[in-house]
Formats: sequence, C-alpha cells, structure tokens
Amino acid sequence: MNGFLKLFLIVGGLLILFLMFGAYEGSKPENQGKQKERDAIAYCRSQVSNPSLDPDAQRFTSRTCDYMSEQFKTKYGYDP
Repeated sequence: MNGFLKLFLIVGGLLILFLMFGAYEGSKPENQGKQKERDAIAYCRSQVSNPSLDPDAQRFTSRTCDYMSEQFKTKYGYDP
C-alpha cells in the first residue's frame, strides 16, 4: 500500500505542475495575442463561405484571410 501512495502522490504532483504551467503559459500576454489572432483568422475563414457575399467579395475575403495567415506565420514562425 505504501508504494501505491507514493505513486499517487507523484502522479498527483506532476498533474498539478502541468496544470500550473498551462495556466501560466495561457496568461502570458503574447499567448493571448496569438489566440486573438487565431480567432480572427478563423472568423475570417468562416465568412468566406457566407452565401450572402457575392463572388468578388468572397475572393477578396479569401485573399484577406490568406494575408492574415501569412502575417501570423511571419510573426510567430508557424501556421495559425
């Protein structure tokens, strides 16, 4: 039983450390900025298929989304 308790404490401690690290990383301003940019790109992509847009507006929106994605990749080094 003593071995089980040690294992439980080790796994529990690692889980707590993992959650604390995630909370810390998520609260950093640069990570919040990345998430806002990802959300903006996702919203842009959702508008490309909007049936109320005429074909020219859809092409313009698509190019704008591509540009936003390129800027994200240039800024952070990976795709959104």
